[in-house]
Amino acid sequence: MGPEDIRYKAGNSSTAEFALLGGVAQVNETIMLVADYLNNCIRQYDMVTDNITEFIGSCEGTPLQSIKILPGQEVPANTHFLSGPLKIVMIKSQNYLIVIDHVYQLITRYSFEKKTVRLLGDQLLDSLPNPRDILPTSDESAIYVVHSHGLSRVDLSTLEVTLLTGEVSSSVNNIDFSPGSFDTAVIGFIETIRWLVPDRLMVTIGTRLNEELIFIDLNEKEIYSTCIGSEDNNQTVIGPPGTCKLNAPTSLLVTRDRQIYIAGLTNVKYNNYGFNTSSSIFHMKAYGKRLL
Repeated sequence: MGPEDIRYKAGNSSTAEFALLGGVAQVNETIMLVADYLNNCIRQYDMVTDNITEFIGSCEGTPLQSIKILPGQEVPANTHFLSGPLKIVMIKSQNYLIVIDHVYQLITRYSFEKKTVRLLGDQLLDSLPNPRDILPTSDESAIYVVHSHGLSRVDLSTLEVTLLTGEVSSSVNNIDFSPGSFDTAVIGFIETIRWLVPDRLMVTIGTRLNEELIFIDLNEKEIYSTCIGSEDNNQTVIGPPGTCKLNAPTSLLVTRDRQIYIAGLTNVKYNNYGFNTSSSIFHMKAYGKRLL
């Protein structure tokens, strides 16, 4: 995809154009923020006026023009500093927004009070390489970050980082999922984490090589899976845990009544030039003592 293929247009919900949507965050009952990945900005949607405007970054810039925020820097929100905003998370109790910058592999924070952006923590770069997703605790005192070295907990008051899990494989390493304790488990390539039981049990999906539905139990410090994918079976297989199979899962939703919905692909047919797919939604009821 070249620069001429990246579409950008301001306007309302019918006329505005985006270039690969990333994360979404809700500021209040009428304002939502959307990460516009290829346009390198965060955009605001006002549901009252039905208007979509630039909010953070410069939507019409290019990755070659953007600046990388350095430790100690604080820049105005309209500075062109983003390069592939991936996930965004509201921390309402502290009145700021956390943004994962995919290309620069940074975690930044936007202050609603000061309307400026800086790194979440100047010393987090080495501790959280290639961050992929963020999940705040229910009281917003800490966040969990999945990254290329594992799953870590960050205390938002002290910015102390604690590595919790075993290894999380990179996108190029062929590392199979291996269940076990936090000290021994190996998680395949994952890009998203969600609460199944707040502050206790996380759920995620393995993507690319490992296509498992993975559970991370913070109380028991244990990682296990179900609906294990199969490289030999390019189809989604429904059924109870142990027999179900996922195929190319892409995103994950957990409802308040602990039901899991997974968007994925079925009947994947690979060839030398690409692949053809049809999409599906996989639904699982997360009941039973093991999960709750």
